Amino acid sequence: MATYILIAGGWQGGWVYDKVADLLASHGHKVLPVTLSGLGDAPAPTANLETHIGEVADLVKAQRDDVVLVGQSYGGMIVSGAADAEPSPIKALFYVDAYVPASGDSVWSLTTPRFRDMF
Repeated sequence: MATYILIAGGWQGGWVYDKVADLLASHGHKVLPVTLSGLGDAPAPTANLETHIGEVADLVKAQRDDVVLVGQSYGGMIVSGAADAEPSPIKALFYVDAYVPASGDSVWSLTTPRFRDMF
């Protein structure tokens, strides 16, 4: 079995994965839906991409099983950063309608003018 770490996009949290988490858990997997700092109920005005990558990398380090990282939208940036920071226990990366950055890319460089205006 594996540990699935599920990372939602911006303006969302781990709750978007409730049904998926239940399905994976029913097949014996450990599931950790993540609400990143500043994206849930508790404001975190200083949270940024580095903060979010660190949060997920810490979760990865704490696991004993193989890890599967799943990132949706902005979560793709976190998946890539956490995999770079803690590669050894990670067995798969899944990008769900997500940013898939190459080295040196940023959300700003990958996104559309519409999203830049929202940021």
